[in-house]
Amino acid sequence: MPVRDCSPDEPLDAIIPFSSLILLGVVVAIEDRYGIRVTREQLGRACESGTSLRQLANMIEVTGNTSS
Repeated sequence: MPVRDCSPDEPLDAIIPFSSLILLGVVVAIEDRYGIRVTREQLGRACESGTSLRQLANMIEVTGNTSS
């Protein structure tokens, strides 16, 4: 299933091999852009039931709103 056709709630692991690299890229981008650190605990909570596009978008949105 191509990513462009997937549901925003589809677990990335089912669509993209090594989706953890995408998650790592998002975390690094958040840390660089907002100058904050994402802790292991925060990351664990965000990805408790797997990582999806919606979860990544929510993580970015929440981080952006709390760092202003």
